[in-house]
Amino acid sequence: MSDYSWSIPQAQNHPNILFLWLNLKILVAETGRIRSLTLQFLSGTYALPSTTLDVYSRLLKLPNVRMVRIMGLPSLMPPTLDELRVPLESQVEVALPHFRSCELGEYAHVGRSLHNYLARVAPNHSLTAQFWPSAFRTGVTIHFRVQLGNGNDNSDLATPLSVAIETAFASSPALLNGFLDALPLDRVHALHLTHDPDGSGQVPADPSILFPLRRLIERLPSVKHFTIERWLPESFKLLIPQADLHSRDPIPLARLQTIDLKEIPMGFTPASATRESLYRLDILREVLRSWDLPRRFMKNVHFVDCDITDDEMQELGLNIMVMKDCFRAV
Repeated sequence: MSDYSWSIPQAQNHPNILFLWLNLKILVAETGRIRSLTLQFLSGTYALPSTTLDVYSRLLKLPNVRMVRIMGLPSLMPPTLDELRVPLESQVEVALPHFRSCELGEYAHVGRSLHNYLARVAPNHSLTAQFWPSAFRTGVTIHFRVQLGNGNDNSDLATPLSVAIETAFASSPALLNGFLDALPLDRVHALHLTHDPDGSGQVPADPSILFPLRRLIERLPSVKHFTIERWLPESFKLLIPQADLHSRDPIPLARLQTIDLKEIPMGFTPASATRESLYRLDILREVLRSWDLPRRFMKNVHFVDCDITDDEMQELGLNIMVMKDCFRAV
């Protein structure tokens, strides 16, 4: 098996189309052996020349690939995504850069192509969206995962699609909205907020992170299970927009049933010259009550490996079941 990385140059004006064509032919001959393929669309590329399109489409039939990475200009991603044929067990990573000069329709087109890709590889699967910020907080990643078997074992999960989104989209929210609106987010039944494995292990209340997450949460009508892992409680207030019971607007995560809180830091928030320290249990109480009140399907909250006592769980004052599997027994 082999790894390949191929940058698509300014092919429309490429000085040596024959070289480009031969390069593609060599790759196509190796498709059965390709384990990993990276495709990068360089700035200034408009389209592949017509002489290479047929060969390029054959390159994208990859029966044994494990990883495909696609990056570059959004306008050039849809033709590749529309032709891509890989096994469900493969992972496709799309890096979605922020280009202020790009039009709304270009990002929406990428979203539609990803929608169609998931419909091809996992037509009958519900999705889990796993979200984490990058270690340097310059972007976030959404992993769309599916259950391969009939059980609930996490080891039997496949991740057919991951999308990396730059936090710079906060300056162009319409572009991000257009992209997210085109994704099949109604198929997402579980949402998992976690941390970058290369990061520090705890996720702070950073507005640059919360902007794309809130935009995502507002578009998840079918989520029933919500897991939050190693996020600071002070960030919870900003996760889900407060629901107005008298408004006709849709309630975010309206079908939510269960919440798992894993390894959530407790104690007190850090104090500063302009901000006093807050008791994180008080923050949790306020947030969980606000989440429970407008959502009629809510059943339970489950604390996993959190430093919380039975008495403190009672202090939350929730009308739903509160359970724990934590390291403090009393």
